[in-house]
Amino acid sequence: MLRQERKKMKVKSTIRIDELEKEIIVKIPRGRRVDFEISESGRLEPELFFSDYFFPEEIPYEFIGLVEFPDGNLYPKYKANMVSKQVLWFYGKASYENAIDIINKICWWFTWQEGMLWAGSIKKEDLQMFEYESEELSYWLASPGVYWNGKEKRYAAGNVFNGVIDGGYGVKVYNTRECISANFPVRPTMILNSKVIRDDLTNLIMSI
Repeated sequence: MLRQERKKMKVKSTIRIDELEKEIIVKIPRGRRVDFEISESGRLEPELFFSDYFFPEEIPYEFIGLVEFPDGNLYPKYKANMVSKQVLWFYGKASYENAIDIINKICWWFTWQEGMLWAGSIKKEDLQMFEYESEELSYWLASPGVYWNGKEKRYAAGNVFNGVIDGGYGVKVYNTRECISANFPVRPTMILNSKVIRDDLTNLIMSI
């Protein structure tokens, strides 16, 4: 279940590369909630998250590059310069299958507002665009990661642990129920709905 409060960011419909803001402060909409059923999260009971305790009221975002869409248009992408206050645990088979979707859903729903073309979680591809190693932050990635339970590899969402990709993970069993032994925050990214004029050639273009 999704409960919506409409917000609008003021952005230009077209913009030159030298006009792009290097940092944007985004005010997070209050009162939004996301429900996850047992079949999604793998927990013993449905799970409910609220934007008010998951993120602070404002998040600073930093420009990391340009995204080229299939129609050839370029749009600026930003990553949050902080992680969520709340962490996510994942449990059982459902968590391995749905972790990436859950991470993206939380980042999208709690941050998206008019003026954004897209919102979601940070991915491994985004890490190529800035010096993540120097940040010493820990967070989930909306990209596959490999977990080891002592017998076999399991695939779920990847992570960054104190500046190291997939540096903190494993599998543990609690009361006969298997869970990923990592509880990381999430880190949003966004693409602004401002088309960048293509005559400003740059090497900042990245994939969607």
